[in-house]
Amino acid sequence: MSRSPLAATSARPGRRAPAALLATAVTTFGLLAGASPAHADSVVQIAGPAGPVPTNTGYTVTLDVPNTNPNSRANSTYLKIALSGAAATVTSATTSSNFWSCDFTAGSSGECWHLANLVAPVSITLTVVPTAGGTVTTGVDAFNDALQPVGKDSLSTRVQAPAPVVTGLAPDHGPLAGGSTVVLTGTNLTGASAVNFGAAAATSFTVDSDTQITATAPAGSTAGAVDVTVTTPGGTTAAAKYTYDTPAPVVTGLAPDHGPLAGGNAVVLTGTNLTGASAVNFGAAAATSFTVDSDTQ
Repeated sequence: MSRSPLAATSARPGRRAPAALLATAVTTFGLLAGASPAHADSVVQIAGPAGPVPTNTGYTVTLDVPNTNPNSRANSTYLKIALSGAAATVTSATTSSNFWSCDFTAGSSGECWHLANLVAPVSITLTVVPTAGGTVTTGVDAFNDALQPVGKDSLSTRVQAPAPVVTGLAPDHGPLAGGSTVVLTGTNLTGASAVNFGAAAATSFTVDSDTQITATAPAGSTAGAVDVTVTTPGGTTAAAKYTYDTPAPVVTGLAPDHGPLAGGNAVVLTGTNLTGASAVNFGAAAATSFTVDSDTQ
């Protein structure tokens, strides 16, 4: 059974509206300023991890509400609890007393209340599941049976963002000179601050969504495969392999560029990307012999 603070006030005439009470000043100890007679009202205390805690994994927050005042009308009968900061949800709430009940159907906020005017301390255990990196702040405000503020507390828990994961590159190869547009797909890519192809940073990149980044491949140092890495607040991960293609050979000159029909001339070929040559042909006929002197000859 759940009830709102306003529903609680309707059962007992003479209570002041919550809005008016919230405007009342409180002392640094969380007690109602000018309350008379003075007594030890309930002051809620909150405990839980400071973090870091992983995303999508529940952690426990405990609210202790001690009641030492023998006046049953002055105990803490209502708690207003809200999560703020990084996205998170209260997935369960249990109480140590059958005289308390909680409602967190809103997910990130809720309330707990005393079901009877009995002086009984209570411990309330919340399970909080964060779904994003950052800081989750759990705040609680306590009110007595007259809806007077009697205490507040808060807990800040740092949440570690999930590590980025890259599952695909399209295309997964390109020219050694770079310049290709490469689409990276995966998960947890939001907040990417760097995309690297091997040791070289992408010429540019755009985070399209949490599952996609579009990057421009930089020039490679040598042909072959390199790791593509993505850096986010959750860390840096080695992604898929991107292969820089071996550039096609280019011949720019022959010396001499003519000779007898019988062949036998030594001809020097100059150009680029000649390393690794496996064949040299003159028309349909293979050269009698050849030697690769360098990448350009």
